[in-house]
Amino acid sequence: MNPDMQLAIQRLITQFLATPPPAHAWAVDAVRAHDFLPLYFGWVATLGIRPDGSMLRWHQEEGVDAVGTLDVEYLRRMALKQGSLQYPVLEPLVPSPLPDAQTCPTCGGSGTIGSNNSKVICECGGVGWIVPGEDRGESPG
Repeated sequence: MNPDMQLAIQRLITQFLATPPPAHAWAVDAVRAHDFLPLYFGWVATLGIRPDGSMLRWHQEEGVDAVGTLDVEYLRRMALKQGSLQYPVLEPLVPSPLPDAQTCPTCGGSGTIGSNNSKVICECGGVGWIVPGEDRGESPG
């Protein structure tokens, strides 16, 4: 992780804490405690990134300290892609297709299901490609 990206992530965390989005103000205590930028809010877990580039999974229903390392590559990609839609500066962190990747058969490579205004994320996590047989880990909901 280059220093400019580290600084950009820290600035985004600072902005989130100063003026949290109304729909996600409930996450402020965890963000402050663990110094991370939320990238994806699921029903049971929030996926985020720290300024050093490490990624985490916060099990929000289990309390502020229910944080663990996010090491499932599929979920990391999904979180980075979804986070980059809100924070375009993160786009360089979204991985390019892996050598064994295939265009997602569900969305045809668009990353979404339905109309262009759809907020329904495709099974590919929004990146437009899949790795057949890849472990997708426990869904954040």
